Amino acid sequence: MKKKQIKPISRHKDLTDEEVESIRKIYQAMPISQCDLAETYGVSQSYISGIINRKMRKHERGYRRKDIIRDYPEYAFRIFNFSRTKSSIVEKQIGTKILYNKSEVDRLVSIFKLVDEGVLIDSTTAGNIIGVTRERVRQYREQGRFTTITIGDREYLYKSEVEQFSKMRTKKRIHKEAIPEKVQEPIMSFPHVQL
Repeated sequence: MKKKQIKPISRHKDLTDEEVESIRKIYQAMPISQCDLAETYGVSQSYISGIINRKMRKHERGYRRKDIIRDYPEYAFRIFNFSRTKSSIVEKQIGTKILYNKSEVDRLVSIFKLVDEGVLIDSTTAGNIIGVTRERVRQYREQGRFTTITIGDREYLYKSEVEQFSKMRTKKRIHKEAIPEKVQEPIMSFPHVQL
């Protein structure tokens, strides 16, 4: 028996998310061919196949290398360097092709923007602002005095929090210096002198 040829209305008609979910549910639940679904929705069979196998919907898949370079050219180098050390950003690797996790890439880019704008700073810079070592900044972080944002093995702090903490710390230091400590003078006993 010869397969009937379908002439679709549009090869890659934009389908709504509801239609896509409906196609997937129908295909899983009922014994229907991809050709019949294509005819029903007015698209090609290959488009239906891509939807069913989750290959054709760009917003459902991750970023490819060229997508990152196109969308975030100023951050691409940092993203690729980060992906070498941390596998959480890599969603899938097929041969030499890498598919990057879209939400992780977007999160990284937003953090890189905050770092570039000076909103987030590293521990060394925070230590310079406060006037302490990086180790002391780490102790403050562990005590919960700063909100910490981690990218891989690097931790960033909000500059506004660090500056506010520095001012508070300076006020305490000035306050301590302004209040003189009570100095106890030695009690001297004189022999009883009679006049």
